[in-house]
Amino acid sequence: MSALTPRQRQCLDIIENGISRNGVSPDYQQIADAMGLVSKSGVHRIVGHLEARGAIRRVPGRARAIALVDPSRASDALAFLDADTLQSVRKYARRHDLSPEAALAAVARKYFMGRAA
Repeated sequence: MSALTPRQRQCLDIIENGISRNGVSPDYQQIADAMGLVSKSGVHRIVGHLEARGAIRRVPGRARAIALVDPSRASDALAFLDADTLQSVRKYARRHDLSPEAALAAVARKYFMGRAA
């Protein structure tokens, strides 16, 4: 992830704090209020830049769907799977007596590294 501007860092901090306090990301109006912005369009622009820089992901079709990205954590990756893929990962996990995170890591290793998990 490349360096963030001060406003992007401020926005990311607000998102991180909201998720840690409430379990969900704040909505654009809450972010705008916390940043002292008059309109949500400025938040939309900043959030777009944060996503482009790889700091967050927006999950399509879900409210308050900003997720923090930590590529080293498989649990973060689970948040970005569509429903059918997530169901398949959970079935694989049950079949192999693994957590969903471990199953996702095993499948990724197998796919990308070409070796058995």
